[in-house]
Amino acid sequence: MQKLTFFTLFFIGILFASHARVPACGESQLTENFSLKYCLYLTDRTKNKDIIFYLHGRGGNAHSWSENYGKELEKYWRLNNLPAPTIIAISFGPQWFLTEFPLAPGLPPLQELYTNILIPNYEAMLGGPQGGRRMLVGESMGGYNASMLFLKRSKLFAKVAILCPAIPTITPFSTTAEIEDYMQRTGADRAKVEDMVKTSRALFPTTELWLNHSPLDLVRTHTDFSSPELYLSCGDKDEYGFFEGTEQFSKLSAANGVKQLWVPISEGVHCSVDTISLATFLQ
Repeated sequence: MQKLTFFTLFFIGILFASHARVPACGESQLTENFSLKYCLYLTDRTKNKDIIFYLHGRGGNAHSWSENYGKELEKYWRLNNLPAPTIIAISFGPQWFLTEFPLAPGLPPLQELYTNILIPNYEAMLGGPQGGRRMLVGESMGGYNASMLFLKRSKLFAKVAILCPAIPTITPFSTTAEIEDYMQRTGADRAKVEDMVKTSRALFPTTELWLNHSPLDLVRTHTDFSSPELYLSCGDKDEYGFFEGTEQFSKLSAANGVKQLWVPISEGVHCSVDTISLATFLQ
């Protein structure tokens, strides 16, 4: 992988940025044919040294933090005179999953790239952790990605918030009858479920790949008691039917000793968020 070229730009942004929550955004060429985009929400780190790595949903981008519930969290922190953490949003495009295989030729496996290369490099440009906490927040596709890092790289984070995660109770190999039953049981939207199944079948064509990337299968054997604090949330009217899988994930992780806060959203649709409980969790 080519050397990342935006670090000098980060130094300039950090040295001269005000404390206003205006993101410093840019693009980095990782290989000749592949790049990532980022947004960095700076803060006064003498008041809050925490860093949140943000994982956006499908169809989102590096700007999504300030376009979705992030702006409500910012407002809550501001109105309550709470110093905000630094937010680092990294995007590889509108659709990407933190798998154990590369996203593009010439790159390492995506989990390895994100955790072993990008996280430490971004933190170094901020002057390092400085004793603050590293936290993770992701919604929808990003919620699935957050669950992968929670399950496989748990020691990296002090807290993980998994919101409306793409965790269905069907698999890429479910039969037509099983998929129909899932939609009837959860009230999920047919078009959204069909799209979800199509995507998962393309991404995980074999049972072996699926079992190594299925949150509900992995959490059953997750007994790492050094796991970070976990926040789980989903609307009970989620149009993909993700409420059922998220609730199962909560119960299974709790049974394995994970300290967590489960926040079901009554009448909530896909990616409804309870701002106060989430903002409090991240403090």
